[in-house]
Amino acid sequence: VCPNGKIIACFTQEGHLWVTSSDFSKNLSDFATESQVPPNQLTWCGTDSVMLHWDRLLMMVGPYGDWLKYNYDEPISLIQELDGVRVLSSSRMELIQRVPDPVVDVFKIGSCTPAALLFDAHDLFQRNDAKADESIRSTASRLSDAVDTCLEAAAQEWDSTIQKQLLRSASYGKSFLEFYHTENFVNMAKTLRVLNMLRRPDIGMPVTYRQYTFLTPDVIVNRLIQKHLHFQAVQICDLLGLPKERVVVHWACEKVKATQDLPADEVIASLRDRLSSCQGTSYAQIAATAHHTGRTDLAKMILDDEPRATDQVPLLIEMRDETGALVKAIESGDSDLVYLVIMHIKRTHPIPEFFETLRHMQEAQDLYVAYAKHQDRDLLQSLFAHVQRTTDLGMTVLQNAYQQMDTLPVSRLMKTAATHFSQAKDSQTAKIVEDHIRLLEIQKECQQSFGDRYVGLSMAETIVQLFRHGQIKRATKVVKEFKLGERRYYYMKIKGLAEGKDWEELDKFAAEKSKPPVGFEAFAEACMTEGNTAEAVKYAEKVTDHGRRCEIFLAMNRLRDAAEAAAAAKDGDLLSAVRSRAKDPATATYIDSLAADAG
Repeated sequence: VCPNGKIIACFTQEGHLWVTSSDFSKNLSDFATESQVPPNQLTWCGTDSVMLHWDRLLMMVGPYGDWLKYNYDEPISLIQELDGVRVLSSSRMELIQRVPDPVVDVFKIGSCTPAALLFDAHDLFQRNDAKADESIRSTASRLSDAVDTCLEAAAQEWDSTIQKQLLRSASYGKSFLEFYHTENFVNMAKTLRVLNMLRRPDIGMPVTYRQYTFLTPDVIVNRLIQKHLHFQAVQICDLLGLPKERVVVHWACEKVKATQDLPADEVIASLRDRLSSCQGTSYAQIAATAHHTGRTDLAKMILDDEPRATDQVPLLIEMRDETGALVKAIESGDSDLVYLVIMHIKRTHPIPEFFETLRHMQEAQDLYVAYAKHQDRDLLQSLFAHVQRTTDLGMTVLQNAYQQMDTLPVSRLMKTAATHFSQAKDSQTAKIVEDHIRLLEIQKECQQSFGDRYVGLSMAETIVQLFRHGQIKRATKVVKEFKLGERRYYYMKIKGLAEGKDWEELDKFAAEKSKPPVGFEAFAEACMTEGNTAEAVKYAEKVTDHGRRCEIFLAMNRLRDAAEAAAAAKDGDLLSAVRSRAKDPATATYIDSLAADAG
């Protein structure tokens, strides 16, 4: 099959070379080879000729029936290339290809192309012949094309002497051009340097310019790396401006493999001497090579030079140095890396060893605690117990008790939490937990006795609910048991009795003291909240602070009473505020009269 995939060459039983289109719809050539023996190899040479190989005979057949014969005195083998055929024997290598068009344009006998004229003009110029000027002027209109053709012809040539002649011709021609992209000339000169280097016998990569451009310089560098020609690969990278880190890393890996008998200090010194000038080198890849060759100590020394923690940590984990990996992850400040190491240790080590590692790594311990609070609270309790964080352990047990209020014996969990707080010498928190345990017991008792829901309420809500449902004695007992203050007791009882609509009991409670500790305002406000204005008025009238009494009456929209309170307080501004809300003329007149009397 032709390299372009459009044509097929076949050898028939009659000894004919038959060339047809790939869909067999068009017959392009039928050449009689006069041989009934099939060839050992049949390959294309470019896209317009076919090579047939019999033993030591090689025949080239062109598109119009023209042919050439090559005789060899040793066995050969053909390798089809992109633009020709490579002929290999035990002693030499030859490349057969069609002469490239740029070379034909310059060197064809009698050629009058601009490139040929430019080449001749430069030759005359070197011989100090005045005709050089006449010759260069004759190509002025197409001088730019002539320069490009000379450059392309130089790229196709294998002889460095001819290459130089063509480059000098191109340079001579571009000096007459006002505008010309010199990058083309510079790039071609660099390309020729690379091609000539590759074609040297010690390199052994004789590629054509077309093959070079098809493969790209990156592939060429990769092939040099695989051949362990690192110095030449670096030279090409420097010349063409390609990144050379991959070359240096490969060299370093091979250096590690080849120096198994040398001390680690000597090897690392040699590597650092070469790698220090190359920015962005992946030390992790070199360290991995050292590790895989059994030199873990050298691998760790190399890995210390790796600036990226994302490359350090996974390799340290692979080397089973979890502690080192955790240290590097913490130093990097990357929480994801820290979690990666933590979870690996948790997965691959017994839990006590895992906890012991976290004991000595506070940052890692804190991150795991943040994770376990949402994912594994049971293990979190075990961790707190192991590292003796008794206060945190108590809080965790307490939180578990609240979360499992309806399903587990909460009192037992809370007692455990109180014990942990006592061990942590946090007596205040322990007392709070003990009080809550007692409250929970009271709530369960009330819930069983009275049928209403008490479990889960706060202390204040529990007491208010007892008053609301008429359990005055039980509520009073709870208040005394927890030694609540008098003002707090008054507020809770007032709220509970008002919500329970027990106005008679509320009236008795208000009459217990001539001056309740919370004042009569609290009674009035509770009645207003429950919508009983009549009861609220009764308590509002007992408020001794005239300004406060005015505000209460305003809240109930009793403007006359509010005005009287404002007048008694001798507060003109407050009286004006009451007057501004009066819509009824009679009420407004009454307020005006109070203002006049006060004024």
